[in-house]
Amino acid sequence: EAKVLGVRQYEHMPYPDLEREWVHLVQHQGIAGFYIDATNELSFVERLQRIGVRALPVTYSAPLKHDMVSYVIQLRSRGLKGLRPCLRIPRTGPHIAELRRQMMEQERILTTSTIRYGHPEGRHDDLFQALCLFTHGARQYLDVSWRVWPLHR
Repeated sequence: EAKVLGVRQYEHMPYPDLEREWVHLVQHQGIAGFYIDATNELSFVERLQRIGVRALPVTYSAPLKHDMVSYVIQLRSRGLKGLRPCLRIPRTGPHIAELRRQMMEQERILTTSTIRYGHPEGRHDDLFQALCLFTHGARQYLDVSWRVWPLHR
């Protein structure tokens, strides 16, 4: 079971300040490391690694994003189906309502040969994508392995 203990949102924080914050989390909060979207910012991951933070880069691709979103949806839906939940998210706390809103706003978009996910125009899904990174990293420790395959006609 994976459990979200809390949510923290960083608003336009300079990288050195963010590095100090994450070092503090590792040293004082028991955080083992971070999975980071390195699609456009691999240098930040490398800076964290140089100062001793276990930062693991994830480079997004359309199939990987699809798998990550599908996996979160599947983990959350287990509890709704009466199965043992594999992902617990608190009901209250800072940014929890926004995370839940972003989860509900994910749109399943069907094209001629694939399924993809997105969020409504004008809205963000940063917290939801952070949750996707979290479950992607925790996947090896969970007993649920699942993938939604694109529909082909």
